[in-house]
Amino acid sequence: MEDEKKAIEELWQRLKKLERQQAQNTSEVNELRKALHALTTEEIPLTSNQEKRRGSPDGGAVPPSASKRSGLRRPRTDLERFIGENLINKIGIVITIIGVAIGVKYSIDQDLMGTTARAVLVYTVGGVLLGIGFKLKAKYEQYSAVLVSGAMAIVYFITYASYTFYGLYSQVLTFALMAALTVFTVLMALWYNRQVIAHIGLVGAYAVPFLLSNGSGSIQTLLIYVVVVNLGIFFIALKKYWKALFYVSFFCSWLILSAWLFGEYQAEEHFVWALAFLSMFFVLFYSSFLGYKARHKEDFNGGDLFLLISNTFLFFGYGSYILHRQQASNLDIGLFTVITGLVHGFVSMLLYRVKQFDKKLLYFLSGLALVFFTIAIPVYFEANWVTLLWAAEAGLLFYIGRSRKIFAYERLAYPLLLLTVLSLLHDWIVGYALLDFTGKDDDAPTSLMNIYFFTTCVVSLMLAAIVRWQHNLPVSHTHGRFVNDLMQTLVPLLLLGVLYFGLFIEVYNWWDTYHILLSSAHEKPVNRSLHTDIAHAKQLWLINYSLFFFTVISWVNIKFIQNTRFGILNLGINLLVLLIYLHYGQKALHALLESYEKGDAFFGLFNIGMRYVSVVFIGGVLFTCYRYVRQQFLPMVYQRPLDLILHFILLLLLSSELVQWLELAGNQHVFKLGISILWGGYALLLISLGIWRGKKHLRVSAILLFGATLVKVFLYDLSSYSAFSKTIAFVSLGMLLLIISFLYNKYSHLVTGEEGLYKKKKNSEEQS
Repeated sequence: MEDEKKAIEELWQRLKKLERQQAQNTSEVNELRKALHALTTEEIPLTSNQEKRRGSPDGGAVPPSASKRSGLRRPRTDLERFIGENLINKIGIVITIIGVAIGVKYSIDQDLMGTTARAVLVYTVGGVLLGIGFKLKAKYEQYSAVLVSGAMAIVYFITYASYTFYGLYSQVLTFALMAALTVFTVLMALWYNRQVIAHIGLVGAYAVPFLLSNGSGSIQTLLIYVVVVNLGIFFIALKKYWKALFYVSFFCSWLILSAWLFGEYQAEEHFVWALAFLSMFFVLFYSSFLGYKARHKEDFNGGDLFLLISNTFLFFGYGSYILHRQQASNLDIGLFTVITGLVHGFVSMLLYRVKQFDKKLLYFLSGLALVFFTIAIPVYFEANWVTLLWAAEAGLLFYIGRSRKIFAYERLAYPLLLLTVLSLLHDWIVGYALLDFTGKDDDAPTSLMNIYFFTTCVVSLMLAAIVRWQHNLPVSHTHGRFVNDLMQTLVPLLLLGVLYFGLFIEVYNWWDTYHILLSSAHEKPVNRSLHTDIAHAKQLWLINYSLFFFTVISWVNIKFIQNTRFGILNLGINLLVLLIYLHYGQKALHALLESYEKGDAFFGLFNIGMRYVSVVFIGGVLFTCYRYVRQQFLPMVYQRPLDLILHFILLLLLSSELVQWLELAGNQHVFKLGISILWGGYALLLISLGIWRGKKHLRVSAILLFGATLVKVFLYDLSSYSAFSKTIAFVSLGMLLLIISFLYNKYSHLVTGEEGLYKKKKNSEEQS
């Protein structure tokens, strides 16, 4: 064992010694490199081994701190060389161009020489700069490229001036010269492998239509010229695919076409030419993009996404605009949309056969094809078919994307899903608006037996299927996690919303249809309570439906889903519906009660009976909320506040019920006394429950309720009480206080220990 430790220690010592030697050697190599660089003003290239190790004893990259410790310092020439070798010469060439322009303007102002002499002089300056640039290319390529680009800019300028100011050239000759200059500039850019030269050449080329236009040239000549320039871009794209150059040409080309389409375009005269050039622009940029990808096998990225989408939707948008100006039919525009989708579908099929492209590009082009087929659907089909087809397409895309692990398809399904829901909303608005309260509309939808409810069911099934796939099919991608988590929440909410509002509208539609049938069936004057009672009954039954719907949803979550976030949301909605019932439902019930008291109730005794149907739904929601907060998947923090809220709502319902029965009995004048006694009795109930269950918050709330009752009696009710009512109020409340005090005294040990009779009994049963 000792021998092994000794051997290990010796190896460590040797390793450290070698590392120190290597660090020293590296330091010396760097010093020699700096000395050579200072003498030759040229960068000394690293060997392949040095490139890998570059000052790191362990072969890795050395952090700045380690570099300082080992004495290694970066050469102090970065900023200085950038200014001296790059910035100054560019500033110099710009100043030279400005100087030439000022000199030409001065010669014009002072009439120092003839127009031909001025042009020859400037061409000579450009030629001299071009010749010097060629001469220096071998040793100073970057500097030479700047001179060549400046020379081309000067030649572009003097060619423009010779046409515009001097009239030396005809328009056709000027176009020819500019095209030749563009070709030459492109060749220079490829020869030098410098993007800046191509930029200068193409900016000049695209500026020609604006600089040389005098309103007399034909638009065909102009656009043919732009297409020729774009062919040059296509050639460069196959070789270099300089992104900045591609963006400039893309922007300039579409800008020229846009200026014409929204300016001088005449539909009768230019329709065919417009579609032809629009197609040429689209195909050229599409081909340039795919050509480079095919040649260099480069991955699909965000910049490519921007170019493809922009090129496609500019083509589609301008094409639709041209067809609209031609007053084309919807079928023609739909056919154009389908053709656009077929182009992308055909290209994606070709890429699939080649099998050398990035799969993301293949999926994206297939997605674009589906997008345009989706856009074409509303043109060819009626509203409900649009919703149904979009729903089917969204479900299919999501299933393929999740099951086949194609993230792009899944992402395409989400916006289509939102479009489906919006289309369904449009169907509801249009379809159910056919009802006319002046009589029976033959086109009005029959409740549950109509195409709109069928569409709602199909969309709901599709959303339910996607929710199931979200849970059963694993997520295959690591990126887009935020979108996935968002849709994991949003899709169930969409399903809930579609189900709720779809059935809500059907209930609403049933009452409206019933109203119309009754109105049209009465030959004699309609009972004046018919309209008001049906309106209040409809309002009440819509609330009853909401109570029932969210009760069912609550039990589905409790028994099957057990989702925490959905449970919290569900509880909030349940309480909201209860509050809506307390306000609007109670108002509707009171109106029905008044109608009954007047002997003019349309529903007869059921004007009162509706209250007890609602009590069943209210009881279901209250019990559901009570059970909800006792589920393990919900945090315990919600139990106490929800207990208090439920008891508060129950107290309000009992108070309302008491007031109604007193009103029916003709004892409205004693409702204050009755409510005070009810509140005191309910406070006693809360005290008992608090002791039984060991819940301090119930006992405290009971004491507060009793205090509020006493304040109400003394400050608000007492002046309106008769002597008999005062006697009943004081005796009843006094007795209740005595009973409460007795309970506190008898069960003080339970109150202090917070165990509760129920818990104590349960524990003793478990022990026995």
